Amino acid sequence: MGYGNLVIVDHGGGFYTLYSNLTEMSAQVGTEVTAGTQVGVVADYLHFEIRRDGKPVNPIDWLKP
Repeated sequence: MGYGNLVIVDHGGGFYTLYSNLTEMSAQVGTEVTAGTQVGVVADYLHFEIRRDGKPVNPIDWLKP
């Protein structure tokens, strides 16, 4: 099993976020996104990852209010 439809957002500084299991992708290669930009649509569940220098980072510290 893979990621299916996948959007990767480059935040700079070696940080990337991955959004997968998308039924539709709104963002295209080179699209500049800002907070609140819709990058895709999911029907069932969203798989989300934060990576730094290619390695997974626990997102809990980033998602705290």
